[in-house]
Amino acid sequence: MSESPDLDEVIARYAAGPFTDSTLLTEAGVVSLSIFRIIAALRPDPDVEIDVESVACVRTVLDLKQWLRRHLADAGRVVR
Repeated sequence: MSESPDLDEVIARYAAGPFTDSTLLTEAGVVSLSIFRIIAALRPDPDVEIDVESVACVRTVLDLKQWLRRHLADAGRVVR
């Protein structure tokens, strides 16, 4: 069984600077392309559709982590 990925580590790969949960994604340098790269790095099935409208509501690092946990749980993937 593989270890569940740490969301902070995955987000850090695409962030341009340091961040906390309350950091706005734009302040961390996480832009829309980065968000989709993060999703692609984590999702187990590339054929799963992404609800783009719900991603548009993501503003902070915590919002992104919560969105990822929900999205990946629906796909059967556990993340920390």
